This record gives sequence, structure tokens and C-alpha cells, in this order.
Amino acid sequence: MGSRGTDEATERRKVRPRERTDRTGRLLEDVFDALGEHGLIAVPALVWAALSVPPRASPAMLAGYVALVVALAVVRGNRLSGRGGRRGLPPWPDGTGRMLLVRVGYYNLAVVALALLATAGPTPGWGESAVGAAATGTLGAALGVGFPVAAAGVVRATGGGPRARPRDWDVLRADRERNRRSR
Repeated sequence: MGSRGTDEATERRKVRPRERTDRTGRLLEDVFDALGEHGLIAVPALVWAALSVPPRASPAMLAGYVALVVALAVVRGNRLSGRGGRRGLPPWPDGTGRMLLVRVGYYNLAVVALALLATAGPTPGWGESAVGAAATGTLGAALGVGFPVAAAGVVRATGGGPRARPRDWDVLRADRERNRRSR
């Protein structure tokens, strides 16, 4: 093993199977992935929001953005899927060019909607800012959960991509979960 430039312990670590991630670790991975995806794609709207949302509305905007990212992570990890034959949400959209365009439009419009709601209220005192943060957080969570539904609607409306019927969603989810466990 000396010819490869590594010692015996390093080589043993390389061939050892990866440790399983617990539920909390998977949720944190999904939150990190959702924040990275959304933060990268929604840069124009985030810059606009940073420049246009007044400081008094910043807590409400932040609450909405955090709720949006956490909801995207929950949906991305298939944590809201239907069990026992019930229909759940559509599977997380793939990475095709059409879905990239859907993500750009949806993510940027979501940030604009959160910023508009955060600034639409009256001059906030403590109670009004708590109400504004709750309302903006609720909107952010709804927008996060609604993303796969909107993406599936765009796919159906444009007549492209695999037309996943609700009964096929469980199969797609199972395939994704099997791939995720094999990482």
C-alpha cells in the first residue's frame, strides 16, 4: 500500500461502508440542500428583497424565508408522502432544463411574495410584528409545500416529461428512498 501514498488505516476507512445517517441528520442534509438550491437560484429576488424590505419588516421576511426553506426540505425528503394508499404530494421534480426554469420562476416569485407580505402590514409594534412574522411564515411554508405540485402541473400543462400518475408516485418515492439509502 505504500505505492499508493496512503497508510493502512486510511485504506481501511475508504473501503468501510458509510455510517447510516439518523432522521435528524437527514433532515439537516435536506435543509442544507434546500437552502443551497433556493439561495443560488433566487439570488435576483433575494437581492431585491434585501434592498427593498425596510428594517422594521425584516423579522417577518426572515420568518417567511426560513419557513420556505424548511418546508422545501420537508417536501424534498418525502416526509409528507401519503401512507396506506392515500395520495401524497408529487415526487420532488427532477433536474431537467424545464424544471430549472420552473425553479427559477417559482423561487423568485416566492421571495417577492414573502417580501410584499412582510411590508404590507401597518407600522409594526411588538404584536403586529409577531402577527406579520406568523403570516409570512405561514405563506412561506405553503409556498414550500406547493412547489412540487406546481412543478407537476407545469409538466402536465406543457405535455413533457414522464407523466407520473398519483399511483406511480409511491413507486417513484420508493426508488428515490432506495437510492438515498445506498449513498
